[in-house]
Order: sequence, then C-alpha cells, then structure tokens
Amino acid sequence: MGNSESVEAIRSAAKAVNAGDVDGYLRRFAPSCLRWVASVEQPFSLDEVGDNLRQLIAAFAGLRLEEEGLFGTDEFVCAR
Repeated sequence: MGNSESVEAIRSAAKAVNAGDVDGYLRRFAPSCLRWVASVEQPFSLDEVGDNLRQLIAAFAGLRLEEEGLFGTDEFVCAR
C-alpha cells in the first residue's frame, strides 16, 4: 500500500465510523495492527478498539471522527 493508499484507508475508516459502521471501520485494519493512544502504556488490540468505539457511539449521539492531521508511509499511518 503506497502513501496515498494508506492515508485514504484511514479516511475511509473514519467515514465508516461517521456512518455508524464500526465493523466497516475495523475491516480496514489488520488484526495484528496495534493502536497506540497517548498516555496509555500498552497499545489496544483491534477487539478492544471495537468495544471502545461501540461504547463511545452509544454514549455520545452524533459522535464523529474528524481529520486534523494525517500522514503515512507504506507501512505506517499517523492520524490526529
């Protein structure tokens, strides 16, 4: 996956969440791909991300993911 493809995959995942499609969001990531969160010592697994995202959507009506900063390489993408 090239840089533009990696970045577009993240944009596509955010669009899935914004449409209420958590499973669609999760399908855009490899299960082995870890998600690091600021101030948390261990990365989250894909299952943990799905569980947390479902809870957030249930708790906050109209929750959306918006892009503030996004860049990537063939292997890594960093999103804010």
